[in-house]
Amino acid sequence: MSGIQNRQGSYRIQFRYQGKLFGFTLGEVSSEEAATKAAQVDYLLMRLKQRLATIPPGMGIVEYVQFDGKQSAPAPTKLTLASFRDRYIATHKASLEANTLATAEMHFRHLSGHFGESFPIPELTLADLQAYVDKRVMAKWHGKPISAETIRKEVKTLRTAWNWGERMKMVTGPNGTVGYCGLNWAHSAI
Repeated sequence: MSGIQNRQGSYRIQFRYQGKLFGFTLGEVSSEEAATKAAQVDYLLMRLKQRLATIPPGMGIVEYVQFDGKQSAPAPTKLTLASFRDRYIATHKASLEANTLATAEMHFRHLSGHFGESFPIPELTLADLQAYVDKRVMAKWHGKPISAETIRKEVKTLRTAWNWGERMKMVTGPNGTVGYCGLNWAHSAI
């Protein structure tokens, strides 16, 4: 049986499942709403005990009762360039040579400098990438233009990371670098 706690106007539901105590916060709701949710939790726990329902794979008991036995948890947050980069680098830290890893980190610093850390990487388009290339072509390093080969390598790092991310189910579909293999630049400077 579930229990209701009132903590200065904010309600919390507690329940036992397989001998362990669990709980979640409802927030500032009426006592009637809290009682209704507690009854719903009891009903879901009863169905689980009677084996009339099962918890979907990848979902914990708290999420199961909190979302009324449905898998429709709140929408996941968008994958940002920063979190994509961090996961890519962490995954490959042990398998890449130190110099290769440092180069990839530098390329991602340049990408983050242009797009921003919070850029939603799954939304990267060819137009976004072209804007990045256009900016890099005009940039200078120690008073000299950045070489076309350097820009190609930066794009290649992004393409390699994207391909890894697609296999990891972090991103889907072709990335903004598809068709950029030959890197047909519109600039005569390259």
